Amino acid sequence: MPKDRDTFRGARGAVLSGAVDLSFRQAAAVWVATAPSLSNGGEGECQREFPECNEPNDVFWDGRPLRRSSELPGLKRGSYYVDPAAKTITVARNPRGHKVEVSVVQGAFKGWRTGVDDVTIRGLTIEKFANPAGLGAINARPNWRVIGNTVRLNHGTGVQDAHIIRGNRIVQNGQLGVVVSFGTNVVISNNVIAYNNYAGYDSNWEAGGAKWVRSKYVLVQRNRVVGNRGPGLWSDGDDIYVTYENNRITGNTGPGILHEISYNALIRNNVVVGNGSDTSGWVDGAGILLSNSSKVRVEHNVVSKNRDGIGLTQTDRGSGSYGPHEIRNDTIRGNKITMNKGHTGLVQNVGDSSYFTQKGNAFDRNVYFLGCGSAYFAWADPRGRNDYAWVTKKQWQAAGNDRHGQFHNNCPS
Repeated sequence: MPKDRDTFRGARGAVLSGAVDLSFRQAAAVWVATAPSLSNGGEGECQREFPECNEPNDVFWDGRPLRRSSELPGLKRGSYYVDPAAKTITVARNPRGHKVEVSVVQGAFKGWRTGVDDVTIRGLTIEKFANPAGLGAINARPNWRVIGNTVRLNHGTGVQDAHIIRGNRIVQNGQLGVVVSFGTNVVISNNVIAYNNYAGYDSNWEAGGAKWVRSKYVLVQRNRVVGNRGPGLWSDGDDIYVTYENNRITGNTGPGILHEISYNALIRNNVVVGNGSDTSGWVDGAGILLSNSSKVRVEHNVVSKNRDGIGLTQTDRGSGSYGPHEIRNDTIRGNKITMNKGHTGLVQNVGDSSYFTQKGNAFDRNVYFLGCGSAYFAWADPRGRNDYAWVTKKQWQAAGNDRHGQFHNNCPS
């Protein structure tokens, strides 16, 4: 718990760890260690194949997290089992010659409910804390600064609620790399945010690279966002005045950029490649996805080889702090979009065709590089039978989209 105006500056190689070493004894075909005091689990939603995701005491084998098993019989080499009653941790591989640790400390820095202001954390490696879902290893306050650190292998989120998050490597955390709630004038820049959500939280609940909620004037620029399980960068829940620019967002299993039930945003000059692999249906695997969000400009991005291109979705999500949660006055202009599969466009399931014609949503001057298919676009059903349809380039332009756009087919003969 820092004091006002504290600065924590790490010397080269300084590591702040929440883990302790384990000492094992062999018991038949497994090895057993006495467990230190363990934490209570959180309340997040887990993916089916990770039923133990809420248990925060992770075990690390030579610095790599093992997967927690819910059963001892058939324990695999890359897993471990915790017996809370016996207070033991069991592995199925001989640990001799290896460093095996378990995370036990809930957090590295605490800001919530302290009233502590003007704190800087710089140059540390902060790793292996047993923070549950919804809590950051660095649990900051709105006027804290987190600069030039490596934040990794923490069970929940890496960095939470700081005002400036700059020049960090925020990698391999169990739930999220970064989360900001109720922030104002937040700057998230020049970070590597990669391979987060190793614990297997359901990304439709809250997991992935980085997320902000109920925040305004958020600047997200020059970050590398790679290989997160879930969305790469995610606005959710009444965010307004968010700018995404000059980020490189690749290989995340959810959308590269997701702006959801939020408002005014500028998304420009980003490179968004190969995202959305674990999504299905609609245009949910878009490189850039606007979900029930208004007054968004999507300009001059390179959006390539994602599951879908640039998508807009309208469902019944009610209203928020700044008006209805709806696709309205969104402009998608001047982007380069490469799609060998998937779709670009707008889909809706509320039975209101005015989203295509009267809400101010527009695609223009985009350049498309398409594969061998015929219907790469999503728009109003030309026959009026459904809420939307997959449409051809001719139908797309006939509806008023990309009249000044360019279309190139890359189809082998």
